Amino acid sequence: MRDEMRRVLDEDETHRQVFRHLARFERKFAKSGLPAIEQVPVDQLRRALKDFEALVRNWSSASLADLRSRMAVTLADRSSAASVWIAANSVSSTYRPRPESMAARLARSAGAAFRASQHADVADVGMSRFEAAGGEWHSTSAPA
Repeated sequence: MRDEMRRVLDEDETHRQVFRHLARFERKFAKSGLPAIEQVPVDQLRRALKDFEALVRNWSSASLADLRSRMAVTLADRSSAASVWIAANSVSSTYRPRPESMAARLARSAGAAFRASQHADVADVGMSRFEAAGGEWHSTSAPA
C-alpha cells in the first residue's frame, strides 16, 4: 500500500503540491502504516480521502482500493462519533449540545407550534344545537 501510494503521488512532480492533504497523510502512513488511519484527525482524513479519490481514477490496484475502503470506513465510523473525537475546548459553548429532557423539548416545540392567534375555544354543546349546525352545513354545501 505504501509503495503504491508513493508511486501515485510521484507520477507527476506537482501531485504532492496539488494534493497536499493526501501527501501529508502519505508521510504519516509511511511512518506508522495502517494505524495512521486512526491517528489522523477526522477533518484531515476527510481531506486526504477527497484528494485520494480525485487523484486515483483506476481502482484496479487491490491495495489502493483496500486503502481507500479502510479510509472511508474509518471516516464514517469516526464522523458518526464526532463528539468523542472533538476536544472539549475546541467547540464554543454556544454550539455545544445541552442536555434537555424530552418533556422540555416537547413543551418548547408545542409552544412554537400553537401561537395565541391559532387557539380555538372548545365547549360542549347539546344535541339539538349539533343537529341544527349539521342542517345548516348540508343546506349550504349540497347542490340543489
